[in-house]
Amino acid sequence: MSREHNTSAFLHRKSQAGMSLLECMIALAILVVVAGSVMGLATIATSTTETQGHLASRTTEYAQDKMEQLLALKFCDGPTNGTDTTVFPAVVNATGTGLAGCNNPGGNPPTALSGGSLDPTSPATGYVDYLDTSGNLVASTAAWEYIRAWQISVPTGSAGIKQISVLAQAHYSIGSQGQVPQSTVVALKTFAIVMSGMGEMMNTQGRIANRTEMHAGVRSATELLQQEIGQAGKVSLGDPNANVTLASAVAVGTNLPFSLNTSTGAAPTVYPGEVLTFDVGANQENVAVTGTSAAPTGTFVNAHILGAPVVALGAFSTGIVPPSTTCGGVPCGSTGTVLKLYGDINSDGNMLYVEYTCSQGTPAAPGVLYRNEISITAATKPAVDNTMILLSNVLTNPNDPSNNPVPCFNYQVQSSSSGDVVTDVAVTLTVQPQNPDPQTGQLIPETKALLNISPRNVVEVYDTAKLVDSTRAQAMPASVTNLLP
Repeated sequence: MSREHNTSAFLHRKSQAGMSLLECMIALAILVVVAGSVMGLATIATSTTETQGHLASRTTEYAQDKMEQLLALKFCDGPTNGTDTTVFPAVVNATGTGLAGCNNPGGNPPTALSGGSLDPTSPATGYVDYLDTSGNLVASTAAWEYIRAWQISVPTGSAGIKQISVLAQAHYSIGSQGQVPQSTVVALKTFAIVMSGMGEMMNTQGRIANRTEMHAGVRSATELLQQEIGQAGKVSLGDPNANVTLASAVAVGTNLPFSLNTSTGAAPTVYPGEVLTFDVGANQENVAVTGTSAAPTGTFVNAHILGAPVVALGAFSTGIVPPSTTCGGVPCGSTGTVLKLYGDINSDGNMLYVEYTCSQGTPAAPGVLYRNEISITAATKPAVDNTMILLSNVLTNPNDPSNNPVPCFNYQVQSSSSGDVVTDVAVTLTVQPQNPDPQTGQLIPETKALLNISPRNVVEVYDTAKLVDSTRAQAMPASVTNLLP
């Protein structure tokens, strides 16, 4: 009995002996390896989010911005006395490369030349510019964050065609500087630093998520601005697929009434002062609309039969309402905080008046960007309200390098026989995130600048009116003038 009792007591003591020091060390080593693996995954996620989520989206926007500017140039622009697009506003000078020029500008078609390079490490002079973190142009010797290089090439076997290629590249990415890999190396040393590094990584991930969300909101707003500025000034008589014709024959005479039919969609609306092209062939003529929109009239030199085609050629040269516009002697044009534009903005036959109002604020009381859209035939313009907010948390823009205030909207204006014409719009918006930075607790703002948004219809009719037919520059409808104040 004594031997059995001793054996039982020995087994009882062994079951309560616990883990040895060696077992603790093995468990700790396994935990460090697992934590290090998790740290590696977090590193990859952070680097990918910053490089592909934030930096890649900004380079895409800046490449589109440069492409808009280059597309607005003439086919044979440059390289001698060409347009220098590396500065804003763009200027014509002896070093401007434009679109690389042509051998015989008067040819039909001219012989296109090529130039430029897409190699950001060795860009071609005159075909490269540099941007800071806010998208403003800076010198190559400055602390730039983005580089844009472009190339003009001629596709093999083509005539009268140039291929424009733009490359925008960030100066750095998180992975390329070794910031995140360094945290991985340190984390493998001790578990305590691993946990500290993981906490830091979570803060970094939160900061990048804040910036990405904020940039997504700005990008949505600027993409809409780009699209609508580009379409401003487009003239339409109705549905893009409709055939518009005379509803009845008209004779030769002064102030004769006429009416129009359309093959699809709503009945066409015309405006006093609008120039319509009636008929084809020998009977074709341009007629300025008189009377009213409800009862239009015109002076006809030629007779036109029932069903003769009718089109509205050209565009509104004031599709971006010039800052110099006045209403009853009072300024009512676009300003640094209010952008006014009109035309068939969506290419669906509906003529719209759109007004962007940039109400800037402070970090404590941020402002908003409003978008007010109505038909150009509307009798009145509604006041802005919260249903028209396009972008929230808008702040005052930082001053430029000369310490001058930077407006939300800036305009490049050209003079024509019919008045001022806006051929480029610069948009600069500063916003702050909805949530504070998880590391600093601060609301870190970001500035987005698009310096060269070209209203393509306005630019085209500006050139056409100067060189071919001044009637292609359609006058501003009176109904639009009534909406400006």
